[in-house]
Amino acid sequence: LNTVAVRGFAIDHAQPATMYAGTESDGVFKSADGGSTWAQTSSDLPRLPVHGLALGDGAPAAIYAANAAGVYRSRDAGESWTALPIWGWATSVAVVPGSSSIVYVGLGSNSFPAGVFKSTDGGDTWVDTGLSDGVVAMALSGSTVYAATVNGLFRSDDGGGWSLANAGLSGEVWAL
Repeated sequence: LNTVAVRGFAIDHAQPATMYAGTESDGVFKSADGGSTWAQTSSDLPRLPVHGLALGDGAPAAIYAANAAGVYRSRDAGESWTALPIWGWATSVAVVPGSSSIVYVGLGSNSFPAGVFKSTDGGDTWVDTGLSDGVVAMALSGSTVYAATVNGLFRSDDGGGWSLANAGLSGEVWAL
């Protein structure tokens, strides 16, 4: 990993020594020893920058990788990846803690449609949450979703009903 740019990072909370890094050009790498050594796990992912990674609960945890082609899921610790039925420039992905079937993806302004989409079945189907701005970053706090967009920071308590949450912030938000 010392020669590639890392864009996304996730730690397996059930096995904290296991971590994943999404890179600028070489897919996803995995470490099983707390980051001392890394191995590429994503030979079947498209060669596109991985913008975000998220892990669900369980053993093995489902891993989600967001890239310019959409979102991919691995259910075998990154050995194989499946494209999920959501396409576009995926800038971020997040899994609700304690509820691995609920997954959010942020699509950037280069996508049509752009915005935040939600899955309640681990990524097999998706619904538009009503936020249609291009997403640059996304984060969860419990079931509350935060999305940084080209027009500000938004918050939703349930993945719908968005409200502006950038009172007191000046400038653009690019990371959460």
